[in-house]
Amino acid sequence: MLRRNYATCAQKLKSINNIQLPSLPLKPLDTKKFLFEQNIIGQHAPAGNACSILRQTVFATKTYFELVDKKLCETVLLTYPDGKKTLSLSSQIGCAHTCSFCVGGTVGFVRNLRHDELLGQVGYFQSLGHHVDQVTFHGMGEPLDNPNIFEAIAALSGKIQSSVQPLHGTQISVSTVGVTEGIYQLTAQVPETQITVTLNSPFADERTSLIPITSSYPINEIFSALDHHALTTGRRVYISYLLLKGNDTGHHANALVKLLQERPSTVQSLYHVNVLRFLTGGRQQHGYFLQRGMKPSSQFQTFLDILEKNSISFTARQSYESPA
Repeated sequence: MLRRNYATCAQKLKSINNIQLPSLPLKPLDTKKFLFEQNIIGQHAPAGNACSILRQTVFATKTYFELVDKKLCETVLLTYPDGKKTLSLSSQIGCAHTCSFCVGGTVGFVRNLRHDELLGQVGYFQSLGHHVDQVTFHGMGEPLDNPNIFEAIAALSGKIQSSVQPLHGTQISVSTVGVTEGIYQLTAQVPETQITVTLNSPFADERTSLIPITSSYPINEIFSALDHHALTTGRRVYISYLLLKGNDTGHHANALVKLLQERPSTVQSLYHVNVLRFLTGGRQQHGYFLQRGMKPSSQFQTFLDILEKNSISFTARQSYESPA
């Protein structure tokens, strides 16, 4: 009976483009919509472009799915002012890494999403007629802990046949805390994948307190894997840095600059830092917890000034959430 219900759900969700979906391995339970305002500051070095400032409103749709075993996952569709759309996928139910700033770590690890469940998140939005410009594995879970992620990316890229439309020309990205063997595997199997590593501190002890996996994957080993990816693929590598009170000092910024300037000269220009600053105003801010004694950065501009002075390529975002 359960399988019949999911098949019926899939039949109802066939798109206007006649996408043939199999029995959908997930069904939508609830959708929440909200807006958030972003101030975006950017400098693209070493071209020497002056910092630019942009303010934009992003429309987000978060959909909660029930899986066949009654477990839940979520997917977020972001629509930007220029009409471009980014789909943020979950890769696991819960997460084994107890990062102190992330929702997933408070849930604990339940299980990996199966290959069809990963693709099903995309298939659902395709069935509603959405053309997605970017797919990012940036939702719940550590993508590179899930061995099914590599086949899913190959399917989305059109390298292997699957139940969803291939995303030709669509950027596919993976956000990781630094699972190095997974980074090497991405480079070998799906080198077109864009990689973002969440750093949050250039200092090993502090990063370990924020991201405990650092004790297994030291910062220098993570950057060696990223150097290899950049050198092999010629693609830009992204470093995500969430500014909080404590990891936002000039000492931190200068250490981050040093870390990036130590990259091989052949790949230095391919590194880009995404600086994130989420302000208080609620219990949760786009997947990040700011309670448990954590406070948003008060030295945002000082941190950016140091990156700019040292010609580090970066984009900085300040976000303010409001109901849609």
